[in-house]
Amino acid sequence: MANAYAVLANGGFKVTPWYIERVMHTGEQEPLAEATPDIACPKCPEGISEARLDGKTYPLAPRVVDPQALYILRDMMRDVIERGTGRGALELNRGDIVGKTGTTNDQRDAWFSGFNGNLVATVWIGKDSNESTGEYGAQAALPVWKDFMREALKGTPESVPERPDDVVTKRIDANSGLLLHDDQPGGIEELFREDNLPEFEPRRIQRELENRSGSQGTGTYEAIF
Repeated sequence: MANAYAVLANGGFKVTPWYIERVMHTGEQEPLAEATPDIACPKCPEGISEARLDGKTYPLAPRVVDPQALYILRDMMRDVIERGTGRGALELNRGDIVGKTGTTNDQRDAWFSGFNGNLVATVWIGKDSNESTGEYGAQAALPVWKDFMREALKGTPESVPERPDDVVTKRIDANSGLLLHDDQPGGIEELFREDNLPEFEPRRIQRELENRSGSQGTGTYEAIF
């Protein structure tokens, strides 16, 4: 799960996790081989297969998600924190945190996975017997995640991706999902790829009547007369 969320956090690159097998005192035995995992490099030029980092050479991870789709998805996941089941994470007072709670059938597993641009953490609460925990992700897993991330991110600046040039904010009708004209009030703002905008909400009364009546966007003659 953490590996999947890492793709969302690192800009869309498929990285492979590596594990700490054991911790040894110096001199007990030969140290483990130093890991050189594939790394995400959003700013590296296309066509290269490796990059230098901190004096070492690492292979580059392949990009598997385009940055436009990823930016929009990340914005949706921020809504989970601000208005959804992950609201408890607002206690961290960080605008770069996104994530998602999860609870499996019969409350056998409680999850929370969340990240900023530098760090991913996933918490699972469950029983080896696969019996119900009686807990939800927001109540069981999220508090553990918050305790970890509070310390892990302490003193670090917020890390959010830059918006791609071809991702734009547009105002849409909350019910139809269609674009609103500039002179139509209300609606909600959402992100879109510039080449994949919805159609405009059709005007259901004549523009001249709207202007004379002052009832723009009502869509009915009854509202005018």
